[in-house]
Amino acid sequence: MAKQDYYETLGVNRSADEKTLKSAYRKLAMQYHPDRNPDDSAAEAKFKEVHFTSITDVIDIYIIHNKIIQNNNIMNI
Repeated sequence: MAKQDYYETLGVNRSADEKTLKSAYRKLAMQYHPDRNPDDSAAEAKFKEVHFTSITDVIDIYIIHNKIIQNNNIMNI
């Protein structure tokens, strides 16, 4: 199973902040929600892709990414 790139799924830059990540998640979830797109299998598939991209996972990756950057900056001082 291929590893999912949460940033790509949400359509945001890797330097996006937490607020931008949450906003992108909500926007896509609403845009592709089955209630807004009845009988549209492509929208349903995209909704499932976005929906299974847990915002908690995205935030965790964001926090880890920032810690790595901080550690690298400290090591380069």
